[in-house]
Amino acid sequence: MKNKVNATIEKTERVKKIWRSLFRIVVVLFMVFSCIYIVFFIFSKQIESYLYFPGAYKEASWNIPELPSDWEKIYFEIEGEQVFWVYIDNKAKETIYFFHGNGGDLRYFSEAIDIYLSWWYNVLALEYPWYAGLKGYPTAENITLAAAELYELAQEKYSLKDETTFVWWYSIWAGLAASFVKSSEFPVLVLESPYTSWYDLARDRIGFIPQRFLWIDNNFDTERNLSSYNGKVLIVHGERDSVIPVLHTYRLQEAVEEKITAVVDPKGDHFNLLDNPENTSKIEYFLENKELDLKEYEADQKLIKLREVIELDISSDESYTKYVDPNVAYNQRDYIPGDMRALDKTHVRDIKWDLKLRREAAASFEWLAQDFYNIFWKKIDVVSSYRSYSYQAGIKSRGCPDNLCAKAWHSEHQWWLAIDLWSASSIWEWQKNETLQSYYNWLWENAHLYGWHNPYRNWVDIDGYEPEPWHWRYLWPDLSRYLYQQDVTFAQYYKARIRAPSY
Repeated sequence: MKNKVNATIEKTERVKKIWRSLFRIVVVLFMVFSCIYIVFFIFSKQIESYLYFPGAYKEASWNIPELPSDWEKIYFEIEGEQVFWVYIDNKAKETIYFFHGNGGDLRYFSEAIDIYLSWWYNVLALEYPWYAGLKGYPTAENITLAAAELYELAQEKYSLKDETTFVWWYSIWAGLAASFVKSSEFPVLVLESPYTSWYDLARDRIGFIPQRFLWIDNNFDTERNLSSYNGKVLIVHGERDSVIPVLHTYRLQEAVEEKITAVVDPKGDHFNLLDNPENTSKIEYFLENKELDLKEYEADQKLIKLREVIELDISSDESYTKYVDPNVAYNQRDYIPGDMRALDKTHVRDIKWDLKLRREAAASFEWLAQDFYNIFWKKIDVVSSYRSYSYQAGIKSRGCPDNLCAKAWHSEHQWWLAIDLWSASSIWEWQKNETLQSYYNWLWENAHLYGWHNPYRNWVDIDGYEPEPWHWRYLWPDLSRYLYQQDVTFAQYYKARIRAPSY
């Protein structure tokens, strides 16, 4: 009996010892985590700065060119924090007030600024504390203060006005941007890759909101601040953005739909939105019109393209869009351009091994041939390209009729811009050959994207010759695309041009 009591006592002591050990571990862990938390809390502003502005802490390792020397740079301090502004006077009526992202300083955004200048705007841009070697820490508070004070100084120095100033904030600054403009008269706010709020972004990415544990306010609340802004908002975002998912833009649209126009690039990511000409075209249109009605925009773009196409040079021998037919000849019988070169043979089967094209045409055809090869695993056979005046005259002297062969001085081949593909030399041979038909179908659907056009499809009374599915002519890419979209040949375009009253 006594042994049982002793065993029970020993067991109880062991349990107490275990619990005491666990308690000590819990206390130690609590103290460690408390100390860590206190340290994080004390330095929460610095931590916030590091989390929000990682680019400020990497500058020393970056090797990037300095800002252009002709951009005016003025330094000043805001409550002990050093900043500077850049102003480029483009002699324009309107100014873009630009705030770069958190991953790099203004030098990284000089190409974006060049785009704004190409749209004929002045540019005012702020550089933040610590970035580019400046002293201080970048925080939401001091950057908001600097943005406001800089604008007041710029108003005095450059006579800026709210109604002619467009504000552009990138990425991390979306929430601050909305706060900055909400009580102003700025007519336009552009947000590039924004989010609804910093809290939302944290929740989406890691499942909880660490800022709350550090008592860091939700300073970057785009949705809340936009609701008080009276101007127009353009958001530009990429569907492939892995930094700030495009879902945030869709949420902002739902929340303040009446104020927001969104340009969503299906192939865009967080860094390449201004590399897409379609994006920049829509942004420029929005800035000019203070809105972006897609139907009006597309109609306007068609008119612009049509105007460019109508103004193409179709007369001079040097032009890539020079027109010839049985009744229209070149101006010089023996003209030879100075930019010819041989075709690269990687994806081209050069039957005669001496075929050449003008440089731009050759490069474009090689790109086309590479994509053709990736589809069919076959090289494109090129059986003819340049033909001299005497060579073409020899063809005609052997009795080739006018509906099949061009006269010397009237052949597209004479100007190093035309090629014949594969060996079939009649429309009936092509129609009977399923392989050649599949090749032609692919070329018809794709060649215009590279600037190539099949000019003889409508028989003699329209195009001057019988159909030649093997004959392809290089044109200016926008013209080849226009002809494809309108489903007309170069001859039909030319005849419409000469019938137009202004020509």
